Amino acid sequence: MVIFSFIGFFSCLFFIKIGINPIVASALTGFIVSLLPFSNKSNISTLVYCSSFAAIGVTELTNSFVLIFLLPILLMFIYQLTKTVAKGYGGKLGTIAFVSSGIFYLLLRLI
Repeated sequence: MVIFSFIGFFSCLFFIKIGINPIVASALTGFIVSLLPFSNKSNISTLVYCSSFAAIGVTELTNSFVLIFLLPILLMFIYQLTKTVAKGYGGKLGTIAFVSSGIFYLLLRLI
C-alpha cells in the first residue's frame, strides 16, 4: 500500500512543481488514478487522493528530498490505523493529511 501513497504524493508534487495550482494538482491526481481499472480495489484511489492532500503543503515545511520521502510513509501508517475509525471520507482524508503533516512538522523541529 505504501507504493500508492508515494504515487499520490509525488504525482501531486510533480504537478505543483510544473506550475499547476496545488488544489487543481490534487484533484488532477485523484481524477487520473480513479480512471485506472484497479483503483477501486481495497481503496487504492482513496489512499492516493489522501496522500495528494499532504503534498499540497509539504514544500512549505522542507525542501529536503530525503525528508519528504518520510511523509507518505507516515501518512499511509496513519491511514491504516484510522481505517475503521469513521465511515465515509468527507473530512477523514483531509484530517489524516493534516495530522500526518503536523507530526512531520514536529519531527522536523526535533531534528
